[in-house]
Amino acid sequence: MNKQMTRAFATGLLAAAIALLIYLYFSPTQDLSVEKMKQKLEKDDYVVVNATTYHQQVNELARLQKEISAMNKVKPTIKQKETKKQTTSKQKTNSYHLVISSGTTSAEIGQKLEEAGIIHSREQFDEYLKDHHYATKIQIGEYDIQQSFTFEEIAKVITKQK
Repeated sequence: MNKQMTRAFATGLLAAAIALLIYLYFSPTQDLSVEKMKQKLEKDDYVVVNATTYHQQVNELARLQKEISAMNKVKPTIKQKETKKQTTSKQKTNSYHLVISSGTTSAEIGQKLEEAGIIHSREQFDEYLKDHHYATKIQIGEYDIQQSFTFEEIAKVITKQK
């Protein structure tokens, strides 16, 4: 490219830019009315509300959030009270008189305690007794077992350990 071609190209670009500016400046703009804008926005799945409605909704949302947080603060307190009542009533009613005779295995003891509702899993209880070497130390006798006892407490009772 020589000097003249470059100048001609630059002049063409300048003329095109000026023509585009003149067209945009003098072309009539479409002013959309409020109704037409609302219709266009609603057509595109937007929701249109005025400022007062918007502020009312924001205030209502804030009020409801405060109400929910206040309810959540009260709710755990109520649950704690109910849990304490249930625990107390279960402790009073859920004791089991366990009789261990000669030849009773730790698995059989676990089964009896599970059937009585003292423990949830006889397998876990049997495994606990074996892992902590209580299974070989079980003593013959009669024992009162509470539902609130842990595996360790039950093991100490039936092995007569302190």
